[in-house]
Amino acid sequence: MKPPRPQLSRWQKLSGLGKAVVLAAAFFGLLGVVEVALDVKKLRRPAVPVAASVATGQVTLTTYAYLTPGLLYTQASELLGGPGVLVSARDSGGVHAVVYKWGGPNGAFMQAVFQNDRLVRKTEVGLQ
Repeated sequence: MKPPRPQLSRWQKLSGLGKAVVLAAAFFGLLGVVEVALDVKKLRRPAVPVAASVATGQVTLTTYAYLTPGLLYTQASELLGGPGVLVSARDSGGVHAVVYKWGGPNGAFMQAVFQNDRLVRKTEVGLQ
């Protein structure tokens, strides 16, 4: 008679790729980037239509470079030529985190993460 096989947890049953996917999802979920759950009552600023920001094509790599951690949302909006498009918002543990998107020429764009109205992270795609 064979000894019983030890019970494996769900984590132990995952392959290396499966573990990487779970860790990536947890990481981006904590950043608030993946979650798009909006609670309109808790938003500090109303979202603007996508066309209002993306159509302006104001964002360039030069203006992107001026965005530094700690910058206020209002200051970033002034540098970028107007308000961003709200991508997601989340309140958790006294931290209000929002992600905004600004458009650039030829489909280029940037996104910025603000926590309690201060810039904490930024990314860009195709800016020149």
